[in-house]
Amino acid sequence: MSTPTDVQSAEHAARRLLDARRDDKIVSVRELALARQAKVDAAAAADAADRADAAAWATALKHGWTEADLREVGFDAPTRRTPGRPRRMSPGRKRLDLVLEMPARAADAAAAGNGAVGSGGDTEGHPSA
Repeated sequence: MSTPTDVQSAEHAARRLLDARRDDKIVSVRELALARQAKVDAAAAADAADRADAAAWATALKHGWTEADLREVGFDAPTRRTPGRPRRMSPGRKRLDLVLEMPARAADAAAAGNGAVGSGGDTEGHPSA
């Protein structure tokens, strides 16, 4: 009777097929991991190059070059600035930020059930009836 041989042959053929597919899957994951690592490494290198470019730009400015001079020579300003103390906000800028916040405050008051934005209970200069 040849049934056990046929079962064993089928089993061996199935194992070879599964092993080949498993190997292909493992190879594809390895290739994906290598590609991702290359992407991470390239991003880190680009980040380091951006920092070096910004530092060299800042050094040139400290040594007396103006931004206009550097642009005339052919250098654009770096896309990234060197880290440091944040610039002070001008008084006019602070007032603009306050004006921009007012609609948000009015919306918060309306959401809280307090429809009055100003004082005195009237809206838009119209007395309530």
